[in-house]
Amino acid sequence: MADQGAFLRRQRFIPCFHKYQSQCCFGFQLIHQPGARYHALLHALRLIRFIAETCEDFSFLPGKYEAGNDRTAIELLAGDQIILDYIMGSGLDYVDLADYFCKEERMWIEKTKRFRFYDKTLYQAI
Repeated sequence: MADQGAFLRRQRFIPCFHKYQSQCCFGFQLIHQPGARYHALLHALRLIRFIAETCEDFSFLPGKYEAGNDRTAIELLAGDQIILDYIMGSGLDYVDLADYFCKEERMWIEKTKRFRFYDKTLYQAI
């Protein structure tokens, strides 16, 4: 799966600790192409949605994630209803989500302008 400025490479690895310690696991390595425009969060969300829609045995952790909160883990991790709707396959498509991110990032850049130590040209919206 390619996205602007990055590609995936299949990866095999053996974790040194936790649940799958000493077991051969499979995943992928995300490789950014130097100099290319790339938005890591948008790409990650696109990958999550792709996996949720195409992998038959995949599911998000159901039920309450933590005490005192009725929300699931994916709701807490998404942190935004628009992002959650995209991940779940309802609401925005990828282009609309990219536009939403661009707008939100521009607003954040403007809001934090007076706190920056570095030249604003370092902050480029998608």
